[in-house]
Amino acid sequence: MLSNSYENWRASMHKECNTASARRGESPMGRPRGSSTVLEDRRRQAIWLVQSQRLSLSAAARRLGCAPSSVMRWWRAFLKGGPMVVFNVRPSPGRPPGLRAANQIRLLQELRRGARAHGYPNDLWTTERIATIITRKFGITYHRSHIGRVMIRCGWCYKFARKTWGPMTSS
Repeated sequence: MLSNSYENWRASMHKECNTASARRGESPMGRPRGSSTVLEDRRRQAIWLVQSQRLSLSAAARRLGCAPSSVMRWWRAFLKGGPMVVFNVRPSPGRPPGLRAANQIRLLQELRRGARAHGYPNDLWTTERIATIITRKFGITYHRSHIGRVMIRCGWCYKFARKTWGPMTSS
């Protein structure tokens, strides 16, 4: 566990980052909690260990459980650009959705036409049928087990009584 002086140093660096963010019109430290926050804190600790505690890069790396080359990279970035360069860890956005917002609207229009309009014998929408429509209309292939997440994003829910998909209702 690092000492209380680390917390004081971290607060001053946090204040400097927030001031620089505000000057650029960004929201200060406006990231969601998660891995990027953990990485930021680890970088802050590394810089604090090297700068304030006068540890070597290798010793700081050992204490934090990371590679010395990482601490060296963070230290050089800190010396060159200051805390904003080092502590501004961007979260990984993940894979972009295959079905964009405009296509989601078009999909809902197609689904509202009914399953019979698409050649099915009844008007029940199953995940397999919805996946087929998405592939036909948009050229995007989804596994039928993933369709549930797509449909919830589109505002539809599973109707257990009918065992099919339909628009969400307020009841």
